[in-house]
This record gives sequence, C-alpha cells and structure tokens, in this order.
Amino acid sequence: MILAAGIGSRLMPLTLEKPKAMVEIDGIPIINILINKLIRYNFNHIIVNVHHHAEVLKRHLHNQQFNSSVKITISDESKMLLDTGGALKNVVNIIDTSKPLLVHNVDILSNVDLIQLYNTHQQNKDSRVATLVVSNRQTSRQLLFDYNMNMVGWHNTETQQTISPCNIPVEQCQQLAFSGIQVISPHLIKLLQSFNAPFSIIHAYLELCKQHIIKAHTTNSMAILDVGKHNTLQQASQFLKNINHNL
Repeated sequence: MILAAGIGSRLMPLTLEKPKAMVEIDGIPIINILINKLIRYNFNHIIVNVHHHAEVLKRHLHNQQFNSSVKITISDESKMLLDTGGALKNVVNIIDTSKPLLVHNVDILSNVDLIQLYNTHQQNKDSRVATLVVSNRQTSRQLLFDYNMNMVGWHNTETQQTISPCNIPVEQCQQLAFSGIQVISPHLIKLLQSFNAPFSIIHAYLELCKQHIIKAHTTNSMAILDVGKHNTLQQASQFLKNINHNL
C-alpha cells in the first residue's frame, strides 16, 4: 500500500494544483518512481490511497502503462482524510488478509530491500503485528525501542515529552526515527478497527505496544530521504543516482 493522500503542505506551492504524489524528480512523478520500485521487487497488487486532488491522481494512475501483471486499487479518502492509521483501517475489505501488507509513504526514497524486509516480517515466529523500518537520524520525534528492538514508546527531543506505555525510562531505550516504510500483519488491521478515524498509525502503535510486538528493522547501509520538503526534494536527483549506483 502506498500512502499518498497527504495534502503536501510542506511542498506548497508545488501542491496547489496537484497531489504530492505527482511532484516530479527529473521529470518523473514520485509515485511512478515508487511503483516502479515495487514492480522490480515483484509486488503485483498495489493499493494507493487518495485525498488531495484525488481525481488528478486517479486519472494519472489510470493513464499510466505499468507492467501488465500489476493491479492498482484506489482507496478513496476524498470525503475525509483518514491519516495513516485510518487509511490502514479503511482497506480491511481490499487487502488479502492471509498475507502481510507492505506500507510505504509516497514521499520516501530509500535503498531498503523491500523483499528482505517483507520476508523478515513474514518468517519471524514472534507474533509481531508490525515491522517498522527505522534509522539513527536526527529528528525531534523518536520512537523508543528496548534492547530486543521492541517498540516501547515515543519521545520528543525538543519538548522532552515522552509517551511510555511500557514504563521504560528514555535513557534505557534506543531512540530511532521511523522512516515511513513498514510491514504489518493482517491481525493489526483487525486491531485497528477499534480506533476512530482519523488517527495516525504511530498513535495506534503507542496504544498497542504494551500488549503486542512491534519490531524495529534497520541496517548499517540504509539510506533514506524524505522528499516531502523543498530542501530535500532538491537533493532527490543525486540521492537516486547514488542509491541506484550502489545496488
């Protein structure tokens, strides 16, 4: 699933008349870059949620000539933006509930091996409900993990606000930044049905992490760029050249 419904306020005025997903890097919409990556990793059913300029994005996807074996399904949030958690709750009748779901923010570029990530989630027998791609990067909002890489809370390094459902002190936790890439189990979709949309998936994880396993996934060679801001969008072209060169 590609989360593409955001308003793209950080990219104004580029997103005044088109969705963030259609902002271009070297003349190619970022959603095309991501869909083509998913196709290379053999994902053949892609769900895209839409809200801001929804009709523009739906028309664009309809007119694209991706690999003929790939099915693209729209999850329409035109009437109300559901946020990341609400978006996942909303696809309960679309997804194949026998398989995990890869979820990817549209504005994230990375060298993450998506098949390795998917298999890591699927092959572990620890009853995890989600596997989150995280990295050790500078951001004010950090997820907290214990030393078994289980999510246990959230911390804002600027305000010092902490949410600690598992009652583990911040200084005893690893602080890692969420990348916007994750794999979730079908059971998580069922758990999300009790939340009232709109809600963020991080809010849900903070409610669930005391009783359910939410794991971190990271590697030393990971490279991630959030292109949802003007300054990082300007870096995107070189970033893609670098990660493609190193594949």
